[in-house]
Amino acid sequence: MKKILCALFLPLSLSIFSSPCPNSPNCVISDESDTKHYIEPIKFQNQNIESVNKALVQAIKSLDGEIIENKDNYIKAKFQSKFFKFEDDAEFYIDKEKKVIEVRSAAQSGWYDFNVNRKRIEKIRTLIK
Repeated sequence: MKKILCALFLPLSLSIFSSPCPNSPNCVISDESDTKHYIEPIKFQNQNIESVNKALVQAIKSLDGEIIENKDNYIKAKFQSKFFKFEDDAEFYIDKEKKVIEVRSAAQSGWYDFNVNRKRIEKIRTLIK
């Protein structure tokens, strides 16, 4: 019963994505409670959800990302490094009330990613503006 009650009171930001970041440094997330992996959400202004979604999909594809899921205001994408073929998963939640895109991007394996996920999200931020 205690676990059920705790789950009911989780902050929204924790329930948006499939999972929080692991202890390894190969993940970034726009959840302020995770200071170790924190990255600022991507801001947008005066755009409807459809145009933000379209711009986000274009940015992902321009970085050779593959769209795995695109439903309502949620996008899941997969990226693969060119040389070693390491795979990264990225999730995006478009919050129309806050006018931000919440993000989570993580390597599927390994410990350190040389900040690849952080740099990718920053590149997407630049492409969307």
